Amino acid sequence: MNRMYHHLVFPSLTRIDEVSFKSWSESKGKTGVYKLNWDGFDKRILEKAVKAHYAVTVYDNDGNPMEREFEAPSQPLPKEWDEMLNKIEYAIPHHYLDEIRRMTHMGMLEWAQERHFNTSIREMCLEPAQTFIGCAFKLIADCCYDRNMNYFMRDDFKHFVAPLCIYRFWKHQTGDAHPIQHSGIDKLPERYVGYEETFGKVSVDMAVDIYDSIKAMEEKEDTMREPLMVDGDDLTHTPKSVMAPAVTKDGKKYFKKLTQETKDAYTGSKKKMVKFT
Repeated sequence: MNRMYHHLVFPSLTRIDEVSFKSWSESKGKTGVYKLNWDGFDKRILEKAVKAHYAVTVYDNDGNPMEREFEAPSQPLPKEWDEMLNKIEYAIPHHYLDEIRRMTHMGMLEWAQERHFNTSIREMCLEPAQTFIGCAFKLIADCCYDRNMNYFMRDDFKHFVAPLCIYRFWKHQTGDAHPIQHSGIDKLPERYVGYEETFGKVSVDMAVDIYDSIKAMEEKEDTMREPLMVDGDDLTHTPKSVMAPAVTKDGKKYFKKLTQETKDAYTGSKKKMVKFT
């Protein structure tokens, strides 16, 4: 199953400042400084998950509706990398911003296109959408800004900003196996290990750490799931626990258990009847 939800959610770029570069082609003007609004992105992902959850009624073998507890989306990235990603600022020139918007728009349009083909053909047709989204994040990552230098970031971490953003983007918007593939994180060891003279030891170690920590996170999540069968087919996975562990950020709960009022707001929507055997 390639998509969790039909329409993609993209994190907004929030303008927080403007700067002038001393040695750059647009030094006579001002360049906007932005941050990716991952908090707003996570909120929208949570809202879509709620709607999807309560739009489906599950029945037992006797035809009686089964009560299902809502599971909050799991942690999008290992804490260390998520915190580093949230601190990044981007000094984005106008021509970059225009192309980022175009790539994002094209990717979301392609993804939302209905395609009534078999799974392999449908996934092939979705590759352009994945490429557009990847290009948008790579353009954003190319604009990582270092306030101390008042210039584009030259830190080793800059090389991994795009893969981490892409992984975080797809984490709750596609099938379990796809985020690490779409982001290219599955290829990091192959690309970096053994090439210390080319990339430097810091970058190689960071590449391995990112790969290992994300694989460990995914393996831990897999142990919390069990198959959910529909007429003999493995449709999706449902957690064994009723709630995923809360993710903390700045001392606050990142995802909160939904209130009864929130549940009631969505249970009035049209139900999709699915009988589980």
